[in-house]
Amino acid sequence: MHYLPMVEEKSVTFLPGGLIGDPDVGVYGADPTKEVLSKGSATVKKQTLTNWGSGDAEFSAGSHSVGWYDLSVDAHRYRPGITFPAGMLSSRATLDWHFKADPGKAMVAPVFMTRFLPTGLNSCNQAAANSTPRST
Repeated sequence: MHYLPMVEEKSVTFLPGGLIGDPDVGVYGADPTKEVLSKGSATVKKQTLTNWGSGDAEFSAGSHSVGWYDLSVDAHRYRPGITFPAGMLSSRATLDWHFKADPGKAMVAPVFMTRFLPTGLNSCNQAAANSTPRST
């Protein structure tokens, strides 16, 4: 995943499609995700995306005032007709961001995300015998 939320044109936008990558099932289409954008105790927008094989999905919610926003994203590995290995390590990703934004000013939301890139594992999270996988 290399996208962070964007604030521009009086909206908060996020591309959740890259949260979980599945090289064995193709690079197009997103795993199912649920997004919720809130400002204080008010929900600005909720959305569930299931976009298998038809391109990138996007979450976009109108935001019209300066303030603190919360964006929660929940993605899990699922494709109709495909059974993934039971012991798969990366079956779900959840993100919770809290940031101050001015919807009238274009910016990347001032948030961070840790990205783990394991090397030495195949797409089923298996390592070769007697190897030492590493994460960068």
